[in-house]
Amino acid sequence: MDDIVQDVFLAAMQRSRSFRGHSSLGTWLTVITLNRCRTHRRKLRSLWRLHVRLSGTPPDSAASADQAPAQDDASLAVRAAVAALPPRDREVIVLHYLENKPVGEISQLLNVSANAVDVRLHRARKRLKPALAALGEGPRE
Repeated sequence: MDDIVQDVFLAAMQRSRSFRGHSSLGTWLTVITLNRCRTHRRKLRSLWRLHVRLSGTPPDSAASADQAPAQDDASLAVRAAVAALPPRDREVIVLHYLENKPVGEISQLLNVSANAVDVRLHRARKRLKPALAALGEGPRE
């Protein structure tokens, strides 16, 4: 996680002259952060595939140092349901529900239309609903 933070700050410093002020500084930094997280996720996926090919068994996911301890069964179930979403759907869920970003800002961050964000949110909620039904409450629209 610290590597990603360092990469974000390094990228921001290297690209500081490219900031034109068309969006807020926070939005600009969030876009850099999203891109760095996507790159990190791709690298982890590649390393995981390599490990599986070489050893024939997947690595022990419980041993990950980046994994925070689950506070309770409900939070573990929610984390698992969100983690199981396709990356594009997971991004909008995290930005909207965890970062409390409005649809308009998410559309700027992801460089897609507000309608596309609405569609992704709808699709992600629909995918989360069965997984979270056991908890008694799905995501609110």
